[in-house]
Amino acid sequence: KGGEWTGWGRVSLLALRDLAPESELTISYVDTSLPLAARTAALRAMHGFVCRCEKCEVQRGVARVRKMHPAGSDERLEALRAFGLRALEEGLYEDAVAIHRRLLREAALCSQS
Repeated sequence: KGGEWTGWGRVSLLALRDLAPESELTISYVDTSLPLAARTAALRAMHGFVCRCEKCEVQRGVARVRKMHPAGSDERLEALRAFGLRALEEGLYEDAVAIHRRLLREAALCSQS
């Protein structure tokens, strides 16, 4: 019958790279290529939560940096921002996260000066 619990099914995953033992595997409830605001709105509307995954958190941090340091106000930050976004668009998520983390550190240092 539709809507009844039938027990646990079986799921198979194919990793596109080697995984270390105990690596965390995650799934997305929405299209991860959507902008942060669209993903956040969809998750809130459909599932009632705000995502705290690394990608969303880094993108929120980058948005805060943009507010504190508008485009063009610091060439180093602008270059890091562009480099990180390019890595993200090319699917190099680990590289993109590392670049955006550096961007956040650099922005924090600029704010302290």
